[in-house]
Amino acid sequence: MRPLTKSFKIEGLSPPMPECWGHRGASAAFPENTIASFDRAVRDGSEGIESDVHVTSDDVIVMFHDPSLERTTNGKGLIRTQPWKDCIEHVRTTAKPQQRLPTFRDVCDLLMRPENKHVKLNIDIKPENEPDRLFRLMKAVVQSYPDYASDLGPRLILGLWHPVFLDAALKHVPTMRRIHIGGSPWLATTYFWKHCDGFSMWFPSLVAADGQAFLEAAKRDDKDVFVWTVNRKDEMIEATRWGVKAILTDKTDMLQNVRENMNGDFSAYRRDQVGLFFRWASWRYWSPAQWIVTAQWLSQIEKRAGITFKEAWRKAEALEVPALEVFPAVQPAPLPPAAAKAEEEAAAGDFSSSSAQPADVTQSRPPPRSDDSADLSSSISISSSSSSSTDSGTFVGSPTPSGTSTAQGSPVLQAVDEKTGQSQMSTVPMTTTTMKQSQRAAVFTPVMPPSASAC
Repeated sequence: MRPLTKSFKIEGLSPPMPECWGHRGASAAFPENTIASFDRAVRDGSEGIESDVHVTSDDVIVMFHDPSLERTTNGKGLIRTQPWKDCIEHVRTTAKPQQRLPTFRDVCDLLMRPENKHVKLNIDIKPENEPDRLFRLMKAVVQSYPDYASDLGPRLILGLWHPVFLDAALKHVPTMRRIHIGGSPWLATTYFWKHCDGFSMWFPSLVAADGQAFLEAAKRDDKDVFVWTVNRKDEMIEATRWGVKAILTDKTDMLQNVRENMNGDFSAYRRDQVGLFFRWASWRYWSPAQWIVTAQWLSQIEKRAGITFKEAWRKAEALEVPALEVFPAVQPAPLPPAAAKAEEEAAAGDFSSSSAQPADVTQSRPPPRSDDSADLSSSISISSSSSSSTDSGTFVGSPTPSGTSTAQGSPVLQAVDEKTGQSQMSTVPMTTTTMKQSQRAAVFTPVMPPSASAC
């Protein structure tokens, strides 16, 4: 049985560009679900990051995909049976460069940095979590930030695999957006259509005719559609043609390049990159394969959650869905001093001199970054008051990373000479160019403690 699709797009027009969301951060470049990975995704130009959550035995929310630690770290055992303090906090990733596991508060700190006020967080709620406990803890963390209702809350998006989480989400965090994560248009429309305003769908599930019909239904009902995990150029281009809201990818730098190329002649670029036989390019696009995968997913998710979709849905069906408060979807990051001054002069209409010309404050992507493994003659350490982590850090990969800003908007750097061990504080003037370079070129690698063994 071949996949059947039809195009709802006008080929001659360039469609709106989807947002780029880093799947577990820029996980093709750095260890997944780490601050280094999230930071790299943001510096690549991503408008959002996606991560998973589990809760430790001492009520700390950890950003981690698996319920147990073995696959990606030097730790062992289930996260929910071990404490964070003096245990999981010392676990490190096995992939290089080694990283500590971030908490939900660590990621919120990252989002609340002035330069990251435009970044959204898609929180993948794994079925093993206890709904009331998780959302109660999440609410406490979010409400600890000043102006959380306008600065942080609107950028947090709950991704729900199972309808058992709907009741607790509406009870504890009713103003957070809810989207369903899954791979079946039928399950999405049957169990989540009323209580979710968006759907994060497995890309192959939308290729065939029922997937295209789902896209049209979502468009009619003003529901956003996101696709995961898209790491191929041809799939990125097809998802753009469908008009999805965002693409979740491990390869955030690749998607940035594809988006730039699609801004030109979209039809010509699509013909060159996709080809005539895209719908037959993978067995995953075929309906029988999707039926098998969906059945397996449904069985596993219900087993992990301890309740069937139908039972949970009956309870959720009677729930009232509150209207979300209206806040700006994105809080723009403050402009650097030079750009802010130029913008003020432009608004005043004063262009009498060359110095009054508006600065280039577009958010286009800078030239590709240099190799992260390039040798440097010195390492640069920077303190940041925005992070709650107690780990010190070393930036590798750029002589001008972003740091703690002075009152004039310039970062204070501490350069350490590796030969003499001498350190010297210096202030680097911050311009529009150096601001962009610093946000995208620095790679944060936490310094490992003497012993990083798991508990």
